[in-house]
Formats: sequence, C-alpha cells, structure tokens
Amino acid sequence: RDARVLLSIGQVVRARVLDSSGPRVELSLKNVPDFRRGPGPNRRGERAAQPEPQPEPKKETTPAERDLARYGDVNTIKIALTSYRGDNAGYPDSLDALAPKYVAELPKDPSTGGSYGYVKIGFSYKLSFTLESGVFALSPGPHFLTPEGFDAEPVQAKPPETGGTSSTTIPSPEPPTEPASPLPTQPPAPVNQPEQPPQPEAPPEQPTPPTGAALDADGDGLSDTEELALGTDPNNPDTDGDGLNDGDEVHIKTNPLNRDTDNDGLDDHAEIYVWQTNPLNPDTDGDGHTDGDEVDHGYDPKAVGAKLPDQDADGLADAAETMAKTDPAIADTDKDGLSDGDEIKVFATDPTKADTDGDGFGDLQEIQGGFDPTGPGSLTTERRDIFKAKAAEYGLHAPTPADAAN
Repeated sequence: RDARVLLSIGQVVRARVLDSSGPRVELSLKNVPDFRRGPGPNRRGERAAQPEPQPEPKKETTPAERDLARYGDVNTIKIALTSYRGDNAGYPDSLDALAPKYVAELPKDPSTGGSYGYVKIGFSYKLSFTLESGVFALSPGPHFLTPEGFDAEPVQAKPPETGGTSSTTIPSPEPPTEPASPLPTQPPAPVNQPEQPPQPEAPPEQPTPPTGAALDADGDGLSDTEELALGTDPNNPDTDGDGLNDGDEVHIKTNPLNRDTDNDGLDDHAEIYVWQTNPLNPDTDGDGHTDGDEVDHGYDPKAVGAKLPDQDADGLADAAETMAKTDPAIADTDKDGLSDGDEIKVFATDPTKADTDGDGFGDLQEIQGGFDPTGPGSLTTERRDIFKAKAAEYGLHAPTPADAAN
C-alpha cells in the first residue's frame, strides 16, 4: 500500500517507500523520544541543543602587512585632524574628538589593538607609532607624524597662547641703587602741570609670511621652488589627482605626476587606503599577476589564491563596491536588471543609475533592444563583440540575464 499519512510525535521523521506496490514501508525515525522510558530531556520533543558555532581562526598577517596598515591608519588620522582644524581653528586635545564626525572609528594598532600615540603641541601635534619591518622610506622602529610630514618636527603655524605661569622663573636683576643726594638734581615740576596722555602701545609683531624658497602656496608640504623643480603644480596640492598630496608622494617615493606609479591598474591612493598593497610594486604578493588584474577578477592581491569578499555575489568585491558607491549587500543597486559587477566590467554602464544615458529607457531594456545604453544610437557589432568577450572573461552574475551579452 502507498504511505499516505505519517503521524509522529518527535523532532525529525524520515520515510522511505521501498516499494509502492508492496506491503512494506520502512520508516527511519531520528531523535524521536521513547515515551516508554518516562520523562526525559526530549520528552516534549524539544529541539536538541546545537553546538555553538566556532569562530573562524584569525588570519595571520606579516609584519610588512601590519606596517602598511599602520601607515594607512596614521594618514587617515592626519586627514581627520586636518578636517577638525578647519572646523574648529585648532587641533583637538584628544583623538576621541575625531569620531564619529571626522572618522567613523579611530584606527587601532593592528598588533597591539591599542590607540596610536597623540599629543597636541600648541597649534600643532605629534602622532606616534612604531613599525616592525619598515614601510616605504620609513625604517623599523618608532616614528611620528606631524602636519609637516613623517619624523618632521612640528612648526607652530600660529604663536602659542600666552598667559600661563612658568614652572621656573628667573628674577630680573635689580638696577644699582644710587646714593642719596642731599640736593635734587632736577627742578620740581609745576604744581598745576597737565598730565600727558598715555601713549598707545606698539602693536604686536606679526609673523613674517614665508617668501622665496619657503613659500608653499598650495600647502602640500613642498615649497613652490621644489614643485617647479619636480614639475608639479604649486597651486594644486594633488597634481596627478590620485588622492595623495604631492608632498606625501615625494616622501613615500610614489610619483606625484602619475596616479598609478607602478602601472598595475590601481591608483596609488587605492593601493594604500583600500587594498593595502604596495604602490611601488605591481605584484604585491609575487604570484605573477598584477595587483590590478587580481582585484579586477576578484582575487586578493596580498594573498596568493585568496578571493576577495563579495557578499552579494554580483561580481564586484565589497571594497570595490564602496569605491563605486554601490550597495555591497544588493547585487543590483539601481534595480535595472544588471548586476553591479556586470555593469562595470562587461557593459560599462553606471551601476548607480538604472538609465545611464538618461534617455528614458533602462540599461537592460536598451541592451536587449539593440541600443547603446551609454548614448544615442544602436549597438555596433564592435560593441557587441566587446560585451561577449567581457562576459566570457568575467562571467555574468544574477540578476543579469544569461543572454544579455549576445
């Protein structure tokens, strides 16, 4: 007979019909309480306690990777301090004042988990940290960062406020005492002589503005004379537009005239602050693939064979989504029927706009209709061939239709 109804009191019931025409039905019951044994922990059929999930082991990092993270951390704090000073006409007494307005969360040392050292010095500051193996031009050991750069003593942009009492006061010498004279040396002043009006105090001396070789018009840490010698723009703190100012680039030995110094497909700023790769080495992990090519294909450029996190499986790594201003938890941010990764890597459309060219038709609608989603006109054979080649290289990801590139 066929098994039509299985009635059981328990947690899991598994049934397997051995022969629908035969007389037997084999039942396999798992975790079903045996009521003949009397009361027990599972008498009412409660779900058995599940083992606690074990946390994944923490990934070990190398001293070089930790130093690169420290370098990025102190530069992040420096940028936050600069923004704070712009709003408050001075630096904070503590780094705690930076979060969350100027930095979402204060960076911590990747090895100790402690805060970086900070001390406010008048109208300047010192930010201290220690390197294990060294990074860029900085050797292993203790270092500090000031508004003037790494290991550069702070220069007071404004004179420090006065009014405090010194811990050690040196008395001025008393003038020598003249012997008493029996006769006045000056005639007495007339009794009704009018008092002289008080003389105005001399205005305080103003600091002399820098001139010549010391002038830094754009405030990037390089004097105008140095910028002219380097070929950078003395009126633009970031000549190559890579997000790093010219003075910092000179210090870390990247090229302030080339946004991608090592020509690996990642700009210098992204290498330091996003991917934490070496902007002077096109293949940070030495696996034979450039850092840019690894990121482009979803691999971690710091670890051989490791994949980058992509929580929504749209073909675009989470960190890349942050840069593209898409949602790393939604595969199709603009809801146009194309995944974020496919829009950037295959179709060259904007993943934040459902209608990239603004003509009233969605990107997928135009592609499927044979029209160019990035401008007027129809798709050329050449563009379609590019779509096919890119789809073959990167693959297509849901919700993109499988035939969208054909």
